[in-house]
Amino acid sequence: MTLESLLSDAALLRILLTLGAVGLVLAAKQLSSRWIRKGADILDEGQRKRLFYSRSALNLLLAILLLIIWMGQLQNLVLSLTAVTVAIVIATKELLMCLSGFLLRTGSHAFAVGDWVEVNGIRGEVTDHNLLSTTLLEIHDPEHGHRYTGRSLIVPNSVFLVHPVKNENFARNYCIHDFSIVTPPELEPAKACEWLLETAREACRPFEEVSRRYNAMIDRKLGVDVPGPEPEVTLRTTDLGHFEFELLIFCPTREAARLERRITLEFLERLAEGAFARPSRTRDRKPSGA
Repeated sequence: MTLESLLSDAALLRILLTLGAVGLVLAAKQLSSRWIRKGADILDEGQRKRLFYSRSALNLLLAILLLIIWMGQLQNLVLSLTAVTVAIVIATKELLMCLSGFLLRTGSHAFAVGDWVEVNGIRGEVTDHNLLSTTLLEIHDPEHGHRYTGRSLIVPNSVFLVHPVKNENFARNYCIHDFSIVTPPELEPAKACEWLLETAREACRPFEEVSRRYNAMIDRKLGVDVPGPEPEVTLRTTDLGHFEFELLIFCPTREAARLERRITLEFLERLAEGAFARPSRTRDRKPSGA
C-alpha cells in the first residue's frame, strides 16, 4: 500500500491526525508544567493557578481539534442514531451513571486500591472496584481512632458524579489530628497554653524524627505546606464565655486517639490541682482608725 493510497483513506487520515493532536497536546502539557514549576517542590498560589489554567486551555484545544477532525463522521452518526440513543439512555440511566463514575474515577486518578477515601459521609479503605461499584472496608471517623468497623460497604460508582471524593491516603500512617478542651474561665490561659504546647511536644517526641520526614514528603507530594510536624495550640472562647483550647498534632494515625486521651487527662488533672489558677490580688486597706 503506497503513501498516496494511505492518505486517500479518510478514516486512516483522521486517526493519524487524532494521534498527532493528542501527542502534541500531551507534549505541550509537559513543557508548560516544567516551565511553571521551575523545579520547585512546593508551589505557591500563583503557580497552582497557572498550572490549572494551562491544563484547562490545552484540554479545550484538544477537544476542539478532535471535534474538527471528526465533525463529518459525528454528524452522520448522531443523525442516524438519535432515536436509538435516547431510548438506550432512558432505559439504562443508572447503568450509564455507574460507568460514567468509573470513567471519572479512572481518568482523574481519584483513588486506587488501598487508599482511604470519604464520599457522601462514607469513609473506608478501597479493597476492590469495577465498572459498576467500589468496595470499601468501613473506618471510624478520627474522633474514634481511625479503626475498622468490621463492615464492608459496596458503593455504586454513580455516587462519584454527584459527591466529592476525599482521598485520605496520607492519613493511613500519619495524620493531622486536632481536638479541643473546654474549661471554665477561672484559670490563667497563658499558663494553660504553654503547658499544653510543652506536653504535646513531649508526647510526640518518640516519633519526632519520622514525623518530620513524613511531613516533608507530604509537602513535596501535594505541593503545599501542610500543618506540622510541630504541635500547635489555639485559644478561643465559647458563647458561654468558657475557654476552648484547640490542639493540633501531627502524629501516627494509630496513636492519635491515645495521645488525645493522654493529653486531655493530664490537663484535667493539673487543672483540678489548681496549676493554672489566676494569681491572687491583695488590696491595701487603710486602718479603721486612720
